[in-house]
Amino acid sequence: MKIRTFRAGSMSEALGLVRRTFGTDATIVYTKTVRAPGLRGFLGREIVEIAAASEVPRQEAAQEMRTVRKPEPLASGGRHAADKPADDQLTRLREEIMGIRSTLDDLVRANCPPSIAGLTEPLSEAYMTLVRHGVSEQLASESVEAVSRQMAGGEAVDGGALRERITRSLAGCARTSGAIEVKAGARRVVALVGPTGVGKTTTIAKLAANFKVRAHRDVALVTIDTYRIAAVQQLQTIADIIKAPLRTVMTVGDLKLAMEELRNYELVLIDTAGRSQRDELKMNDLESFLGAAAPDEIHLVMSAAASLGNMMEVAERFAPAGPNRIVLTKVDEAEALGRLITLASRTNIPVSYLTTGQDIPDDIEVASGERLATIVWER
Repeated sequence: MKIRTFRAGSMSEALGLVRRTFGTDATIVYTKTVRAPGLRGFLGREIVEIAAASEVPRQEAAQEMRTVRKPEPLASGGRHAADKPADDQLTRLREEIMGIRSTLDDLVRANCPPSIAGLTEPLSEAYMTLVRHGVSEQLASESVEAVSRQMAGGEAVDGGALRERITRSLAGCARTSGAIEVKAGARRVVALVGPTGVGKTTTIAKLAANFKVRAHRDVALVTIDTYRIAAVQQLQTIADIIKAPLRTVMTVGDLKLAMEELRNYELVLIDTAGRSQRDELKMNDLESFLGAAAPDEIHLVMSAAASLGNMMEVAERFAPAGPNRIVLTKVDEAEALGRLITLASRTNIPVSYLTTGQDIPDDIEVASGERLATIVWER
């Protein structure tokens, strides 16, 4: 089984991509309208997103995807006449971004702790890079100063080696839990909780597909998310594809009955409705459901695209629900990825998984300190 997500400017274009990749036997998992990623999304453009499933992608489609389109002939002067205004606008935007970055660097440099200001230029530049990429000033200074102490003998280190040392120092600060452990003959119950729109249902689908199809475990699904019909339909489609049972519950009594029915499964994954961390009534409702399910693990799902302050608030407000793991989704959509390792160093809840896209069962990975530290430098 292979599930992929396709995005295009219209429904017909998206369906065309599905047909070229999977043929006419593809199963549509869901369709929705989303913001275009990057600058286009910022400017308000919406596109169509379709998730489709098939057993084996068409070979000719894979070859087509690797084929590079030939550029169209250019107008006189070596440029499309219609492209010039857009290019000029893009150039001005780049200049503004560079100006903002320069101003940010000046502010960071002016507010450097005395311990950083006295370091060599490569170390102080590394500190500013970390802060610019979203690492907290405290964590950045601690990591750079730790590397500085290692080089106390005046050791000369090139830029690549210096980055590796700082990365190792950062990795040691991150709290991670590893993957969900499923053992033969024992049931593991895992619930996912979190705010609306962070990708809980898609993450559940990825976990279910990986444990069922790749790890060959007996998996069952439970959804308490009866507020969104699309979420239930998406899980039902996944359950049908991987041949796993799905129970939809509406009350605490229904949930207790479902858990009893699924007592012989090795892994039971529970999808909960998205709740605002500020809605006390719904948070109490969530706690009642979790009390009935008695999960071994509760993974708090948060979007990596959110600000550090927002993620810290979510962790605090969901604390009464008892989360003991964190899943960070939408890493592919996030900027300033240093905030993720800052979060992993500040909370007492370890990070379990990262998701990096919409494709099922792909685009999910077990979190590690090394990975969280490495992606700091990416953007």
